[in-house]
Amino acid sequence: IGTYRVVVTDNNGCQVSEEDILITQPDDFTIDDIIDVVNVSCLGGADGGFTVEPSRAGNFEYSIDGINWQVSPVFTNLIAGGYQVSMRDRDRLAPNYCAKYDIRNVEITQPVALGLTLSSITAVDCFAGNNGAIQINTSGGTAPYTYQWYRKTTTGNIPLSITVNPATGLVAGEYLVRVTDANGCFIWSDVYTVTEPASAPAIVVVSNNPVTSNGGNDGSITISISGGSPGYGITW
Repeated sequence: IGTYRVVVTDNNGCQVSEEDILITQPDDFTIDDIIDVVNVSCLGGADGGFTVEPSRAGNFEYSIDGINWQVSPVFTNLIAGGYQVSMRDRDRLAPNYCAKYDIRNVEITQPVALGLTLSSITAVDCFAGNNGAIQINTSGGTAPYTYQWYRKTTTGNIPLSITVNPATGLVAGEYLVRVTDANGCFIWSDVYTVTEPASAPAIVVVSNNPVTSNGGNDGSITISISGGSPGYGITW
């Protein structure tokens, strides 16, 4: 690199010279920054990415494994993990192209697994009532979460208008919920069963004994109670 003068002398001693021959070199290059880092949206996904910002304009190629090269500075469809970014100048001599390896490290993260557990099931109080409830605990993923509850039937899962947790106002039956996080990742619950008493309370008069004499107080009524939930309160 620099300015040189060359003198050529032939066999007879004749000379010729050339002044101010300039030897230059290309501008150096590197990676200035890594921008637009996109982390994986769902555990185990492959939608991460980032963009390489070179230190100057040029005919560059980029690699995240030192083997496969691409012209675009944008890397997409990446799984979570660490990536070492390399760079080379296609205007330099092949086959190496003055490659610079592992210039920058990029970390692509992912959320923890979206999960749910059953917190409680509230049975319907009265036969054919509608005060059952189910509450779940949600964890992982990326908050906030949305909920879609379904009633399980023999013909399929019927979506309900319930989109909150807990689900309330339920009749007896089987239910399940799909939880979706802010990144669109989702998980299905197990099937939960809301129960109710086997039948409504029923009263059968076993005996009705009248008062034996006018003004007396020896009459009696005997009843039998069934259905509902045992532990009856009786008010006459």
